[in-house]
Amino acid sequence: ALTVFKELKLIEQGGGFYATYIALVNAERLVCNFFRNQNQGNSFSSNRKTISSIITAYNLAIQQAEQTNTLVVAGLASENLALFCLKINWQTMAKSFLLDALMHYNNWGAVLKVNQMKAAFPFLITETNQIFDEYSQSFFMSM
Repeated sequence: ALTVFKELKLIEQGGGFYATYIALVNAERLVCNFFRNQNQGNSFSSNRKTISSIITAYNLAIQQAEQTNTLVVAGLASENLALFCLKINWQTMAKSFLLDALMHYNNWGAVLKVNQMKAAFPFLITETNQIFDEYSQSFFMSM
């Protein structure tokens, strides 16, 4: 098992496509540890540093996914970070990451996923329609 861990670290350090997935798995691992610690009685306020680490890990996964044009991973990382923020009652931040996820999924061409998210989070409909309208107008004006 230690050999596999060392190999994953080498892949992560090398960057590229696989590093994107490793960054996402790392963020997910931090979330699992966070909630396991919560269930063991650790206070929420004592975990601010852990929450910051989780957000940083997801942001790293999102950035790497954008750099490698792995939009589905960027969408998944944004969506999972939003769900984490919802669980800890950080509504404003969650909303921002949900919108990011929607944009990544839309750019990837996952129309069904976009519709699923709009159904699950109705407030996204109004905001995304405004964003897509602005994007479409600027795109066609640049042609």
